[in-house]
Amino acid sequence: MNFLKQGPRRWAAPVALAAVLVAGLMISPAIGGPKFVTGQKVVKTIQKKTQGRSIQVTGSKDLAAGGFDFNNPGTLVASLSLAQGSYMISSTATVTRTSGLTVQCRLTAGSKVDKTSLFSTGAGTTTEDMALGVAAFVPAGGTAQLRCADGSAGSDGKIDNAEIQTLKVPKLKIQTVAAS
Repeated sequence: MNFLKQGPRRWAAPVALAAVLVAGLMISPAIGGPKFVTGQKVVKTIQKKTQGRSIQVTGSKDLAAGGFDFNNPGTLVASLSLAQGSYMISSTATVTRTSGLTVQCRLTAGSKVDKTSLFSTGAGTTTEDMALGVAAFVPAGGTAQLRCADGSAGSDGKIDNAEIQTLKVPKLKIQTVAAS
């Protein structure tokens, strides 16, 4: 065994093992057949099962005035059609309103709703950023919608920079817990 520890022959065993390893890696997909999992297949599967979309509304939208009827077509700020599946959905916007005006916004997708109420107390105009988010299963032909309205008789509220972002995920587990 001493001859394996000296001279160029000392590399014989590591080189032979490396050759066997490389050969095994080269032929394993052929042995595994078409269902053999490769890195390329994993990447393709992830790309197929996840997708992100975004809609950005340019300009300002005057909010529907006179109440909080979210079935009123005038309350629709943005809508994004979605294929059936599980989604993580978020929405952001800048809301501007005059003193004493309450603005309510809702993000809906599937059966899930997130809502906020923004109230201004100071004199003059108030501007705030808002963010909403839902995790939902969306049925075929579903949409994600951002709707906003103000509660005054006059149309004093407006919304700018509205966006809806969606991320389709392969599986969604929604857990409900009681408030503590």
